[in-house]
Amino acid sequence: MTSSDYNLLTTLLQIEDQNRCLRLVTEVLCEFYDDEIGDFRVRHNPKFTYAPGDIPIMLVAHCDTVCYQPVMRIGACTANDGVSTAITNMDQAPLGADDRAGIFIILKLVAAGYRPHILLTTDEEIGGGGAIAAAESIATPDIKFILELDRMGSNDAAMYDCDNKEFKEMLRGYGFTPVSGTFSDICFFAPEWDIAAANLSVGYYHEHTPWEMLVIKEMENTIKIVMQILDNVDNFPYYKFEPCEYKPSYYQHYFYDGDDWDYQGAMDDINFRAEMSYIAHKEMTKKKKKKKKKQEDSHNGKRSNS
Repeated sequence: MTSSDYNLLTTLLQIEDQNRCLRLVTEVLCEFYDDEIGDFRVRHNPKFTYAPGDIPIMLVAHCDTVCYQPVMRIGACTANDGVSTAITNMDQAPLGADDRAGIFIILKLVAAGYRPHILLTTDEEIGGGGAIAAAESIATPDIKFILELDRMGSNDAAMYDCDNKEFKEMLRGYGFTPVSGTFSDICFFAPEWDIAAANLSVGYYHEHTPWEMLVIKEMENTIKIVMQILDNVDNFPYYKFEPCEYKPSYYQHYFYDGDDWDYQGAMDDINFRAEMSYIAHKEMTKKKKKKKKKQEDSHNGKRSNS
């Protein structure tokens, strides 16, 4: 990692307000995506920013973090493997690499000349408010698949409700292991748009806790792999969202008892609240579809009688 990369990363981690982060990153995207003669492609509102690109793959990251105090001092530490270098918050509070690491990766790819579709969201950590807004207001994009950059670890591809086997095999070919998951932004718009999606590891660990760390080597490896995927875009088909046949367990109640965290990645009940918001959204979507179908059936019945 160069000194300029490190400065960019630490700057992103130290932006406390998600809306300020969204505005600043949007300004950068406008410089790369909007044409000087008036082709303004970047669409921004308080909940999300969408930049349609020239590469038919969408990259997603969220601007909010779980940080209960500003990130002031960032230092180096040894990663879980005892060898790799990681960075952490020296004030023993969450670092916010979830998901400022994803934001950093997107900026690096754009600076390298790649122009995929990009969606930046807000409020992922408290229920995906930005993703819901995007799903409701963005017309189905002309893309082949969606990659979110918001997963812990080094080689996970969290699939959630998507079970497209060909898509999974493609991801395995790039070194990612498809795994189940509970919730993230792609849960909202991937099924809405009928496009397969996966959430890729970006190198952070112990998210939402005072021991959160970001393993630089693993984040840089994800950047390299995503570059390879973008370079090979012409070799990919459109991957359809194929829902899982089984009903996954969406949530589990996490808590803090004042002494220790009940799992690595929990902070109070924030995961529980976010996942319950996702469940509520799914139920509401089902009701809307059922109501729409009932209205269509009623209308078709009236037409046939006439």
